[in-house]
Amino acid sequence: MSHDSTVGGVLQTFGNTEENQKVIDQLPASHLEDDFPCLTSNMFSLTTTPQYRDCIFHFAASYKDICDSWTEFEHKLERLLIQMDWYALNMHVEDCYMGDFIVKWKRNGSSDPAQWDKQQYWVDKKVCPPGWLGKLAK
Repeated sequence: MSHDSTVGGVLQTFGNTEENQKVIDQLPASHLEDDFPCLTSNMFSLTTTPQYRDCIFHFAASYKDICDSWTEFEHKLERLLIQMDWYALNMHVEDCYMGDFIVKWKRNGSSDPAQWDKQQYWVDKKVCPPGWLGKLAK
């Protein structure tokens, strides 16, 4: 039986917006042009007017069984990030069977994904009072 998953996040980049956009534009345009799990250019959008100094790319997509293909998805995302000028990525995954989790990457000045600081948190299932984001559990 299949199930739904959604992936969404924020990629914080330095001011090199044009070069970063060129890298994203090289991705397949649609899921019909990529192997599952797809990573396509139409998943990404750019905040065009920074409020401070950083340029922010937003991304989101829905998947079938993303947790079953998580390793492949991470590898595709890391191959994309290697080519970009970025410093932090925060991603939220909602999966109807596995639950919700958050993944955070920090580049730490290295182009080697093995050197990046990557943390994963399961989102606690407890109901939180209004205004409280929630407690994260490792």
